[in-house]
Amino acid sequence: MINIFTKNELLISYFFLISPLIIIIAIIFGYIYSSYKNNKKPKIIGVICDYSSNKNNEYNYSFQPVHILREQYINNLSKTCSEFNVVFIIIPIDMNQIDKLIKIVDGVIFTGGQDVDSKYYNQIRNPKNNEDSIERTEFEIKFLEKLLNEKKAILGICRGMQLINIALGGDIIQDIPSLIKTDINHKAVKNGIGYLEKVHTVKTNENSLIRKITNKKEFWVNSNHHQAIGKLGKNLIVTGISPKDNIIEVIEFKDYPNFFLGVQWHPEFTFTEEDKIIFQYFCKNL
Repeated sequence: MINIFTKNELLISYFFLISPLIIIIAIIFGYIYSSYKNNKKPKIIGVICDYSSNKNNEYNYSFQPVHILREQYINNLSKTCSEFNVVFIIIPIDMNQIDKLIKIVDGVIFTGGQDVDSKYYNQIRNPKNNEDSIERTEFEIKFLEKLLNEKKAILGICRGMQLINIALGGDIIQDIPSLIKTDINHKAVKNGIGYLEKVHTVKTNENSLIRKITNKKEFWVNSNHHQAIGKLGKNLIVTGISPKDNIIEVIEFKDYPNFFLGVQWHPEFTFTEEDKIIFQYFCKNL
């Protein structure tokens, strides 16, 4: 007796015959993609360091100028972003290297530090203004200009956010305690540590990058600063504030085609999940 298969039965038979081949092909392509991904050139994130002429040997380094960066920036960021194909490099304060650095970095982090000299935003220096090196400020302003022209990814942290605002024509409230009425201690330091506690919340704007990253209308942050953004720089928008006193906590660049974010707290300590998510989003979207 001749066995006649229906069309559906033939299709099922073919599927069972070729399914092992499909699985093998999928495994091969998966291996090839994994190898390609692992061998792909990593994205480079530059982390700007601080600088001191060290004339009084305050850093115990033979009265020689020093470049300085807290280890949290590299250690915590590398750990937090380990699943992404990125590498962090320390950017020295060297005007002669700006053009070369622009070519190799995919994104740059403007870090914290001392206060920017008040001459850069045309104010008389407040006695509380603890000004840092002119060399660093000059370098960062020039570097930022080049980064914006090349549409590179930018993240500003604390002083870094303030520097960006100043470079774009904004100014600074030089001392929050003496100039702003607030019950929040924005420079919250205990036993010399001001980064590992939740000091106040940040309220985010709808349809902002910070809201998209954190998916939070409001979240807690650490705080260690005595200055704040006053007048906004060109093309900057406020997308996060400290809701109890309206201190600006987050800025973004209007219609920027790449990652651009400035935050007033210190997410490099990765104290909260929001801190970690900010860096992971930054690395993922280079």
